[in-house]
Amino acid sequence: MVAACAAPPRATPTKPHALLREMAAVPPAPPPRPAAPAPAAATPVAQAPREEPPRCNKLGWVDMCEPPAPHADAARLASDEVQAWFTRRGAKPPKDFAEIDCDLVRIGPDREEALACVRVRHYSQASAANVGGVYRVGSDWFVIAVRAKRAQTLVSVSYVVDVLDREGLDGPLFAMGVVLDAGGQRIAVMEPGENACAQAKTNLAKRRKELSANADADERRAMTDWVRFDAKLLDDICRQPRVWIYRQSRFHPLAASGGVVSSARF
Repeated sequence: MVAACAAPPRATPTKPHALLREMAAVPPAPPPRPAAPAPAAATPVAQAPREEPPRCNKLGWVDMCEPPAPHADAARLASDEVQAWFTRRGAKPPKDFAEIDCDLVRIGPDREEALACVRVRHYSQASAANVGGVYRVGSDWFVIAVRAKRAQTLVSVSYVVDVLDREGLDGPLFAMGVVLDAGGQRIAVMEPGENACAQAKTNLAKRRKELSANADADERRAMTDWVRFDAKLLDDICRQPRVWIYRQSRFHPLAASGGVVSSARF
């Protein structure tokens, strides 16, 4: 048996508050006047185009971006300016300075003027399975000064492993970052990302294993020579000292290659 629901009690009417009655007696307000026309919008000022974000040049041996070049294009000296720099100091530039990019820098506690330059190098190795051998190109960054009318190289760092145009491959294959601090007394050599050297080494070893499993005998011999050569170049660039300190008129490595200073930044 279902109990019947009781009807809800009727609401007792409530007398309006005196203030409400007073508001109801007030005549409605006149409609608002039309708003004055808004002033004409100012002519928009042309804005400078936004700078494009830096392009990520992927490295061939590891899924990371190429670090910035160790010198700025805006400060780069023309070849005749480099020649004049040596002439003012009564010295002759090295023979291979015809196509070398240089910047003016200040080094050491005395703020000596020097040149920070980039040189392209060619690497090659004989190979019985490859006509003409195996080959790559690379870049070295170095600092050169003139003392007693003689050019002296104060430090040299290999920082790029790249490919020749005729190889038909995208480069660079690997690159380290190189930074000279504002005081001119400290140089950092950095991997392009965390554990980049170790990852590139693993990727090359994997590539060599894949060749052994899938390629025919002739191709395996030819490609294995390339992988071995690349592994050697990677080892050379990754085993360099990571921090250089200026003392006794030149830069000296602070720690052994591959030390914990690889992530140093300025």
